[in-house]
Amino acid sequence: MQSKIKGKMVHRSLYLDIFSKRKTKVKPLSICLREIFPPTTELNNYTVIGTDNKNFVVLYKCEYNPISQSNTESVNTYTKWKIPGAATLKRISQAYKKNGLQESKVLLLCQL
Repeated sequence: MQSKIKGKMVHRSLYLDIFSKRKTKVKPLSICLREIFPPTTELNNYTVIGTDNKNFVVLYKCEYNPISQSNTESVNTYTKWKIPGAATLKRISQAYKKNGLQESKVLLLCQL
């Protein structure tokens, strides 16, 4: 899957599989980072797991660490608006569920 989104986006959330080892829920932050999308670096290392090509894109990456002999999963979610609509949030949630990711372990960066 590819994304055709270009322009200013809000880096809405971050998921790292290391968050899943936490016993307490990750508290949301209030860091609304506006970025130009697509990022010029690292995008080739990510797979688009969800997008509507207008309002959001969900990027997934899995990297192998030879020292710990384990994989690390990370997911970055970008939205056009600081407060996305209900339909956009539902589609983001579906992207997580479809790929077996625990949405409860997402760190919300832009929570107003």
